[in-house]
Amino acid sequence: SERDLFKLQGAGLRQIRHAIDAASSLEVLQHAREDVRQLSLTMLAEGVGGQEITQFISTLNDTVTRRIIELNLDRHDLYGIDWAWLSFGSEGRDEQTFTTDQDNGIVYICTDIMDREQTQLRFLDFARDVNADLDTCGFPLCKGGIMAGNPEWCLSLEEWRGKFAKWILSPEPKALLNASIFFDFRPLYGDEELSHSLREWLLQASGKATLFLRLM
Repeated sequence: SERDLFKLQGAGLRQIRHAIDAASSLEVLQHAREDVRQLSLTMLAEGVGGQEITQFISTLNDTVTRRIIELNLDRHDLYGIDWAWLSFGSEGRDEQTFTTDQDNGIVYICTDIMDREQTQLRFLDFARDVNADLDTCGFPLCKGGIMAGNPEWCLSLEEWRGKFAKWILSPEPKALLNASIFFDFRPLYGDEELSHSLREWLLQASGKATLFLRLM
């Protein structure tokens, strides 16, 4: 029955999650990613709906990403800085399919006593290693450069607000395209409060921009 099928999928999900959480190398995560794909194809063949499959894939892809971030944190010193890894686009909407590239960024707090340039460089070194490892595990590098390792998308909270405000106040075609990608964001790792703060600010700012909303 359908209930039996979902029980089998639940067992497979738990096994894969356990393997990802316990992974100590990229090789293990590569195998886990292939298991995700195979289980997803099985679900599709059994008639499971598209929305359920994309949420299933997104959930496990999130788990792989978090584990890759954790493995890289062992090699990068980000202690004492508030930050969060953000996902955008289809990943931000929990709508990933069998093949998906990377759409990610970093938001962080840069206090007055911190060197802004050096702080960003620390995050960029970390992010580029994470981006490379994600690519190795089956998440291709974004051809449009929408990745945390790109200085344009590795920004302080104030800088993200400034970038979003520019798109809202000047809703030209490129700004609208960016909004359709970046405004669907959610935190995957780190201080989730930074993401929630940015979301609250965005909703207030965009809610008053009638021209922007109309064009969107």
